[in-house]
Order: sequence, then structure tokens, then C-alpha cells
Amino acid sequence: MAKKMTDTTTFQVLEKDAYHAFIEWPLFLMRKLKQLEQHIAAAEENLKGTGQRREQK
Repeated sequence: MAKKMTDTTTFQVLEKDAYHAFIEWPLFLMRKLKQLEQHIAAAEENLKGTGQRREQK
């Protein structure tokens, strides 16, 4: 059986984890945005390279 969450320390740990997740969320989003921008730039460069090859044929 699952243990009931009645202990106050359990709630304190949960509250602390939730606080850290809330604080770190903007940093996580900024990091993901930077990764996405790099991916999009690489994909655009790849498309430009593909377009130039087709024109040369």
C-alpha cells in the first residue's frame, strides 16, 4: 500500500522541490530556446545548401 502523505516533513520537502522547480523554470526555457535557435539556424543553412546544389544541376 502507498504511504499516506500526512507527515509535515514530507510536505516541506514537496514544497521546497516545487519552489526550486518554479525558480529554475525560466532558466530551463532560456536554455531550450537557445538550443532551438541553433537547430533552426542549422536547418536553414542546410536548406540553403540544398537549394544551391539544385540550382547548379
